[in-house]
Amino acid sequence: MALVFGLMLLAGGPALRAEGASGAKFDPHSKSHFLLRELPQAVSWFQARALASQMERDGVRGRLALVRDAATHLFLEKTFELTGEAWIGLRYWCRLQRAKWVTGENHDRSRLNAWAEPWYLEETGHCGGERGHAAAAYMPVYYLTQDKGFRWRAASPRVGAERFFVEFPSQEEAGADGEGAEASAN
Repeated sequence: MALVFGLMLLAGGPALRAEGASGAKFDPHSKSHFLLRELPQAVSWFQARALASQMERDGVRGRLALVRDAATHLFLEKTFELTGEAWIGLRYWCRLQRAKWVTGENHDRSRLNAWAEPWYLEETGHCGGERGHAAAAYMPVYYLTQDKGFRWRAASPRVGAERFFVEFPSQEEAGADGEGAEASAN
């Protein structure tokens, strides 16, 4: 399949809006509902994060999906047909050499290692330092399909995708305020 992923201009283009959460699928392991949102045009990781946070299901705000362990990873792989790249709620922080979820917690590689080979999009360079651009502080992470199933790859923040996974966490995780439990510092 051709790589639909491409460098994008963050300014201009038609405005996108969040849509409802109908069709979200329940994962009994994580106790979250997940949705694969497809868009008519590529969006940056930040745009996908904003769209996910505008979505709501049963009073709980969405967030880019946290895929903390193999059980959740397998659930997404078996439940959704991925026809192109899709953002998730993970970023690789270049200076720290560590992946962190949108909640601010570190990714624990002992629970899941779903990185593709190579683990970063070669066209954008390691930590986004492609020709003519300074290196990025972080690289957002997306799912892609390979022979081994769904895999993660990091890319420059200037890259866009037409899909993203939204997670609606359990009421307990989201907290009484109905937020998607996303750290405001990210």
